[in-house]
Amino acid sequence: MVLMAAVYVPRNAIKAKLHHPMVLSVKVWALAHMFANGSLAHVVLFGSMLIWSVLLFKASRARDKRNQVVYAPGNKGSTILTLEIGIAMWLVFVGWAHGWLIGVQVMP
Repeated sequence: MVLMAAVYVPRNAIKAKLHHPMVLSVKVWALAHMFANGSLAHVVLFGSMLIWSVLLFKASRARDKRNQVVYAPGNKGSTILTLEIGIAMWLVFVGWAHGWLIGVQVMP
């Protein structure tokens, strides 16, 4: 969730450093769900999303390099705000929204 928040909060150091935090958040999400669930169906589902995100990240970084994209440097205030929003989103999702949306409660 911190990586997802980094996409939308301008001038944060996370986006400045990683350049494509949303794709990285998909990588983390897919890997975590593969380990948490572990059945063949889950490995196929989340593994395919993991492969997609790895390839997209590589292509995005190559495109940035080819087009000489320069990302704005992050500042401390925006980075702290990104962390706060991401942690709050994670707490809400793990504590309530995952069970409501997915039907599987993460924290009993």
